[in-house]
Amino acid sequence: MRRLYVVFLLLACVTQAGSANAAAKVRYFYADLVSDEETFPVESKGKGHAEFTLDLETLRLSWKVTFSGLTSKATTVKIHAPAQMFTNGVPVVDLAAKGVSNPLEGSAVVEEALVQYIISTWAYINISTEKYKDGEIRGQIDGKGLE
Repeated sequence: MRRLYVVFLLLACVTQAGSANAAAKVRYFYADLVSDEETFPVESKGKGHAEFTLDLETLRLSWKVTFSGLTSKATTVKIHAPAQMFTNGVPVVDLAAKGVSNPLEGSAVVEEALVQYIISTWAYINISTEKYKDGEIRGQIDGKGLE
């Protein structure tokens, strides 16, 4: 009986370790988008929210972006990096390559460098509109508290 108990205990430990290991392979990130985070003056009450899931084994980044209150039609939705808050980066992932929709959902395999920028909060999402071609709302991608 004691051996059976030890076997069950070991199996439980292995199962728990496997679950923890699988969970560590996926990271979650988010961004709250507002006009105040743009690096140039924007008069907009627009706002948005983005949620990201990153599979660290395959480097597949999945996203869901929602937005409202923009001054005109959204034309692009892109991740820019490297950039800290209130500085500009270059576009590295076009989240709306197939067209802008709301909500906007999709996924893509990304480069290891972008993974590091996202983990370091050195990447942001920017939504451009017909009125504000350089961006109407933007938000730094963050993962604090979502691991």
